[in-house]
Amino acid sequence: MQPRRLRLSSDDAFFILLRAREFDDVIDLTDLVADEPASIAAPGEDDEMEAELAAAIGALDDDALTDLVALVWIGRGDFLAGEWAQARRAAVELGRERAPGYVAGLPMVSDYLEQGLSTFGHTLAHYVETH
Repeated sequence: MQPRRLRLSSDDAFFILLRAREFDDVIDLTDLVADEPASIAAPGEDDEMEAELAAAIGALDDDALTDLVALVWIGRGDFLAGEWAQARRAAVELGRERAPGYVAGLPMVSDYLEQGLSTFGHTLAHYVETH
């Protein structure tokens, strides 16, 4: 059963998704050009970007944060969309303090979030088109 509405706003969800994608791109490029990471990201830029991402996630209220974590897990395949209530309960157990660092530190989190959002009819293409 899908939720009637997400408590995580699409603006917050896609802001976090896009910031996570930027962070993933910096990490991927830095890994590909290991001898010249400074040409891709300034020293410490990836740490700064991860901190900004974690701060944006941490600024969410409890319900929105719970939805975010549950969406990531649904997108990753840990839960099915029909297991929304179970995914949310597990997200609550993760805890408010751990969740921002956990989500920000997940490799490919932007892909997981995009997939999770799409299971509820929210697409990045539509968001970009309308904003």
